[in-house]
Amino acid sequence: MFFEVAKLARAHYLLIREATTMSDTIDATKQEWVARVLGVRPGSTAKPEPAVDFKSKWKASFESWRDAIETVDSQMAALGAACRQTKDPWLEAIADMGLPALTKNHKTPLMAACMEVSQATGEKVPVAAAKARTAIENFAKHIGSDPKIAGCERNPFGVSVSIRATLGPALKSLNDALRAAR
Repeated sequence: MFFEVAKLARAHYLLIREATTMSDTIDATKQEWVARVLGVRPGSTAKPEPAVDFKSKWKASFESWRDAIETVDSQMAALGAACRQTKDPWLEAIADMGLPALTKNHKTPLMAACMEVSQATGEKVPVAAAKARTAIENFAKHIGSDPKIAGCERNPFGVSVSIRATLGPALKSLNDALRAAR
């Protein structure tokens, strides 16, 4: 597999090099294909976006995700405290479960996939990115459809909880950054 990836990378490099030196004799359809697929225009000196740009985008998105999850964790802790103050055993039990129970084990696989992307290099980046995209999609579907999340956001205790509004944009940012993974 390594040799197949190396051959593909070499072919990609040669196509890009050739695309940047093509003359004006190539028709517009072919030029558009080169621009769309390889990310360069014939005759331009533009180079494809390097992996370093992906890593910097990823790092910023991952930091935003961690900030968002910490915000929601704090909100859920405040909601848990409000539930405990009622002295109702059922609400106290719910408060003890916290965010992990609410996210139905989507947070842990996503965090693991994000760490894998952060540590991946070379040919492992696209594999890790695909795994992370799946975890992001699953988490986003869950927070968008679980009635318990909506219930927490509309809680009767006056505690501000914004799970979807906080995590949704952070998940989108992660997914957008992963599009640059090569």
